[in-house]
Amino acid sequence: MDTKLLINKLNAVFCENNKIGKKYSEVWLSEVDLGGLYKNGQYILCLKAEHEIYSCYDETGEVLNLLKEKAGEFLPNIWAVEIYDANEKIHCETSDLKVYDEAH
Repeated sequence: MDTKLLINKLNAVFCENNKIGKKYSEVWLSEVDLGGLYKNGQYILCLKAEHEIYSCYDETGEVLNLLKEKAGEFLPNIWAVEIYDANEKIHCETSDLKVYDEAH
């Protein structure tokens, strides 16, 4: 799997999605930590919402449906989806892979 291709595809998906209604201010990929034994080639897709999340379950379902529709071929590369409220003090770390940032 080409990581750059994954990032470019996810960037396109979330840029297009945010044109309809600004939902996410930041999107990034974190490597799955399996205790340092090996890498499985999968990522945790992290999204920072532009609004307050009322149901993480519903929001995660929406993200998975969006990915299935627009980037289904990359779903096997997503281990999990984590969604954060706008008021949470979390951002993409230097070891993470930036997918989308509202500033760009």
